[in-house]
Amino acid sequence: MSQPLRGRLVPDETRPDPPSAPSGIADHAEQLRPPIVRGEGVTDSERYLAKLGDKSFLNLSSYSSPHRDQRDHPGATQGKEICDLLVVCAPHIIIFSEKTLAWQADRPLDVAWPRWFRGAVWESVKQIRGAERWITEHPDRIFTDRECTTRLPLALPPVGERIIHRVVVAQGVSDAVRTHFGAGSGSLVIKPAIVGDRHFNTHIDGTSVEPFVIGDIGPHEPFVHVLDETALDIVMRELDTVSDFTAYLQKKEAFIRSGRLNTAAGEEDLMAYYAIRADASGDHDFIHPLAAHGQQAQHSTSPTPNTRTWSRTRSTQRRSARTNGPTFGTGSLNGSPHPCSTALRLCRRGSRSTCKRAK
Repeated sequence: MSQPLRGRLVPDETRPDPPSAPSGIADHAEQLRPPIVRGEGVTDSERYLAKLGDKSFLNLSSYSSPHRDQRDHPGATQGKEICDLLVVCAPHIIIFSEKTLAWQADRPLDVAWPRWFRGAVWESVKQIRGAERWITEHPDRIFTDRECTTRLPLALPPVGERIIHRVVVAQGVSDAVRTHFGAGSGSLVIKPAIVGDRHFNTHIDGTSVEPFVIGDIGPHEPFVHVLDETALDIVMRELDTVSDFTAYLQKKEAFIRSGRLNTAAGEEDLMAYYAIRADASGDHDFIHPLAAHGQQAQHSTSPTPNTRTWSRTRSTQRRSARTNGPTFGTGSLNGSPHPCSTALRLCRRGSRSTCKRAK
């Protein structure tokens, strides 16, 4: 028997023929499942979050502009929007509400800030509270379209297991922030001591309103994160998985409500501090530098504005913090070396004095 020429393909007659290609879609019934319908948003702000959810790591678990039916309102032909973006990734649920409100530069600061805050932040907080109630009380009446014909295809985590994160995205103020402070990224200052309506109303003790400062919106209610457009872009770029993002939100909430934070120059400075520090298990956290070395941490963390901090804190340091344990930037207080970064400095709780190691 002659040998085949080298390099020539010879059919193997002993190998069975491959299965024939499907003759039609009827051969694959699973393809007949209805497509997942996502809302695209109607306003520019709604489309912004829709794009954020679709183009980021949230794309497999997010739905823009989910609606609830209006069966309690006879004659209603369309549903009512629950929130701007809903993310479900068990056990986490993230509720986003976004408002874009133009800054009134022609108005005095003590008028423009309260107006912007009430419209861009306060109203979004109300929407988030309402969305959370509806999700809890009517999980079977959440739809992905305005006509309420397609139910949310994601199963919500059980009530006893779910972890809900509330995120306000408030846009329109970054330029005003940069103008006011003369520099910086344009993100809002974070100061937990500012609570509730003290963000826009003069307190009974005569304490005036601090513009461009965000604290704790409702100290006796579930925590709400407030991110401006600058802060959101940084956080979403640096935390590129759902687990990383939700871990940051949880630990930031605990940190702000722990009483250890005095002031942060912006979300990016909190992000920088978080990114270069890790706890004993190697996870990023707002751990006190002294505690990381087994020393008693009796000081609160108080960052001071430094527009260069975030640019210095990059992915190399972040990976090192996770792999090798805590790593620390070198800052100084009164010219002395200090184990924390220049963005986040330490001070005694309840006073303005610097910590002992700085003296």
